[in-house]
Amino acid sequence: MHRAGVEKCISAPLTPNQRDAVVSFAFNIGVPKFCKSTMAKRLNAKDYIGAADQFPKWKYARVKGQNIVLRGLEKRRKAERYLFLTPYSVVSPAASQDAIQGILAG
Repeated sequence: MHRAGVEKCISAPLTPNQRDAVVSFAFNIGVPKFCKSTMAKRLNAKDYIGAADQFPKWKYARVKGQNIVLRGLEKRRKAERYLFLTPYSVVSPAASQDAIQGILAG
Protein backbone atom coordinates (compact mmCIF):
# COMPACT_ATOMS: atom_id res chain seq x y z
CA MET A 1 0.00 0.00 0.00
CA HIS A 2 2.69 2.51 0.95
CA ARG A 3 4.97 1.43 -1.89
CA ALA A 4 2.12 1.79 -4.39
CA GLY A 5 1.35 5.24 -3.00
CA VAL A 6 4.96 6.34 -3.35
CA GLU A 7 5.11 4.98 -6.90
CA LYS A 8 2.02 6.99 -7.84
CA CYS A 9 3.58 10.31 -6.89
CA ILE A 10 7.26 9.69 -7.77
CA SER A 11 8.12 9.53 -11.46
CA ALA A 12 11.92 9.57 -11.11
CA PRO A 13 13.78 6.26 -11.21
CA LEU A 14 14.84 4.96 -7.79
CA THR A 15 17.33 2.28 -6.82
CA PRO A 16 15.96 -0.46 -4.54
CA ASN A 17 17.68 1.18 -1.55
CA GLN A 18 16.26 4.60 -2.40
CA ARG A 19 12.79 3.12 -2.84
CA ASP A 20 12.98 1.24 0.47
CA ALA A 21 14.11 4.35 2.35
CA VAL A 22 11.40 6.50 0.79
CA VAL A 23 8.69 3.91 1.48
CA SER A 24 9.82 3.71 5.13
CA PHE A 25 9.63 7.49 5.34
CA ALA A 26 6.21 7.63 3.66
CA PHE A 27 4.92 4.88 5.97
CA ASN A 28 5.97 6.98 8.96
CA ILE A 29 4.57 10.35 7.87
CA GLY A 30 1.76 9.10 5.63
CA VAL A 31 1.69 8.83 1.86
CA PRO A 32 -0.46 11.96 1.24
CA LYS A 33 1.91 14.10 3.30
CA PHE A 34 4.93 12.51 1.60
CA CYS A 35 3.53 13.20 -1.87
CA LYS A 36 3.19 16.91 -1.01
CA SER A 37 6.65 17.10 0.59
CA THR A 38 9.76 18.87 -0.64
CA MET A 39 11.43 15.46 -0.71
CA ALA A 40 8.93 14.21 -3.31
CA LYS A 41 9.37 17.39 -5.35
CA ARG A 42 13.16 17.01 -5.29
CA LEU A 43 12.92 13.33 -6.25
CA ASN A 44 10.70 14.15 -9.21
CA ALA A 45 13.28 16.75 -10.27
CA LYS A 46 15.92 13.97 -9.99
CA ASP A 47 17.70 15.99 -7.30
CA TYR A 48 18.66 12.94 -5.27
CA ILE A 49 21.07 14.72 -2.93
CA GLY A 50 18.48 17.43 -2.29
CA ALA A 51 15.93 14.73 -1.52
CA ALA A 52 18.33 12.93 0.83
CA ASP A 53 18.92 16.20 2.66
CA GLN A 54 15.22 16.32 3.53
CA PHE A 55 15.32 13.25 5.80
CA PRO A 56 16.90 15.01 8.82
CA LYS A 57 14.32 17.81 8.68
CA TRP A 58 11.53 15.41 9.66
CA LYS A 59 12.61 14.79 13.26
CA TYR A 60 9.95 16.83 15.06
CA ALA A 61 6.73 15.82 16.78
CA ARG A 62 4.06 17.97 18.36
CA VAL A 63 3.95 17.42 22.11
CA LYS A 64 1.60 19.52 24.22
CA GLY A 65 1.30 22.06 21.43
CA GLN A 66 5.05 22.41 20.81
CA ASN A 67 7.28 20.94 18.14
CA ILE A 68 10.12 19.04 19.78
CA VAL A 69 12.94 16.91 18.42
CA LEU A 70 12.41 13.22 19.11
CA ARG A 71 15.60 11.18 19.40
CA GLY A 72 13.86 8.15 17.90
CA LEU A 73 12.87 10.15 14.81
CA GLU A 74 16.42 11.48 14.50
CA LYS A 75 17.75 7.92 14.50
CA ARG A 76 15.12 6.74 12.04
CA ARG A 77 15.81 9.59 9.63
CA LYS A 78 19.55 9.01 9.85
CA ALA A 79 19.05 5.32 9.02
CA GLU A 80 16.65 6.13 6.15
CA ARG A 81 19.09 8.67 4.71
CA TYR A 82 21.97 6.21 5.02
CA LEU A 83 19.97 3.56 3.16
CA PHE A 84 18.85 6.07 0.53
CA LEU A 85 22.46 7.09 -0.19
CA THR A 86 23.88 3.54 -0.14
CA PRO A 87 24.60 2.24 -3.64
CA TYR A 88 22.56 -0.92 -4.09
CA SER A 89 25.21 -3.02 -5.80
CA VAL A 90 28.00 -2.26 -3.31
CA VAL A 91 26.57 -3.38 0.03
CA SER A 92 24.88 -6.68 0.69
CA PRO A 93 21.46 -6.52 2.37
CA ALA A 94 22.90 -8.10 5.53
CA ALA A 95 25.74 -5.56 5.74
CA SER A 96 23.30 -2.73 5.14
CA GLN A 97 21.03 -4.00 7.92
CA ASP A 98 24.03 -4.23 10.28
CA ALA A 99 24.98 -0.62 9.48
CA ILE A 100 21.41 0.60 10.03
CA GLN A 101 21.19 -1.29 13.34
CA GLY A 102 24.43 0.44 14.39
CA ILE A 103 22.91 3.83 13.56
CA LEU A 104 19.75 3.04 15.48
CA ALA A 105 21.73 1.85 18.50
CA GLY A 106 23.89 5.00 18.58
